[in-house]
Amino acid sequence: MLPSPGRLLALLACCLGVTLTPAAAYRKGVWRRVEAVVGREAVLPCEVGNFEASDMVYVVLWYRNGDKEPIYSYDNRPGRLQAAEDRHLVKSRLLQGRATFRPGHLPALHIKPVESSDQANYTCRVDFRIATSRRTHLSLHVMVPPEPPVLRAGGQRVTDGVLGPLQEGGAWEITCSVAGGDPPPSVVWRRDGEVLDATSESRSPALTVNRLSILRLTRDYHNARLKCLAYNNNVTSPASASVTVKMNLWPLVTRIEAPPKWLRVGREFVISCIVAGSRPHPNVTWTLGTPTSLTPLPAELAEVSTSPFLAEVAELVEVAS
Repeated sequence: MLPSPGRLLALLACCLGVTLTPAAAYRKGVWRRVEAVVGREAVLPCEVGNFEASDMVYVVLWYRNGDKEPIYSYDNRPGRLQAAEDRHLVKSRLLQGRATFRPGHLPALHIKPVESSDQANYTCRVDFRIATSRRTHLSLHVMVPPEPPVLRAGGQRVTDGVLGPLQEGGAWEITCSVAGGDPPPSVVWRRDGEVLDATSESRSPALTVNRLSILRLTRDYHNARLKCLAYNNNVTSPASASVTVKMNLWPLVTRIEAPPKWLRVGREFVISCIVAGSRPHPNVTWTLGTPTSLTPLPAELAEVSTSPFLAEVAELVEVAS
């Protein structure tokens, strides 16, 4: 039976005269993922581990993408007449003024502000006075937040934050387009914290779209605030755009208020038509006759939801005395 990879590494370390446990030897080739957001700070930890109290860290070297020359060095060897800041040497032009190694209990290389070009594989090598050198392998992924969403309805861009008026009972569609973002963002439609649609699609490497479709608009969408959110990380706030829906609503109530059972010739009667629940204010029209021959009648609007009908019925209606 062939020995395990960890045991092979341990045997190799033993032959080279290095004291290394199988688990530690196996971890030497493990790459850790580190995430940062462009424009902010990237923290690349360098594992020093436990070492004897009589030992000490001598030199810390940082390498990028397997290059032979280090991009950053920290010299902690004693007996050198150097100021603390002179022990640090940034050897990469790209990192000048942005990179700082902070030694201590949790040593790390800090890059601020981090740029997209900083995305790479990094290796930290720590040399001790006594112990064997140790390496930390890191894969830095720099995320770029997406641009603010752009909303479109009916082929037109929504710019004033208001959409409508839309007709109750009709179909409706609005598109949220988000440019940029690395990795591509998730684009989600929400209404009062409730997710309406979380299905987005990539139209191109630089454009992500979520199309919200409503087959039948109900009146509860009136004054609803819909928000499109785009996010690709847990550090920055999601990019967002919102719109308030305005609707034309059918009346909920249309009735004639307590019409008299009998009308008398020569007398004046007031008949009220109650209309409620509509938007905008309704136009109420009175007619007289059969469906095939309707005669408009004059009316007066007393209130928004009530239309009193003042009718002279002397010769229009025959009423038995």
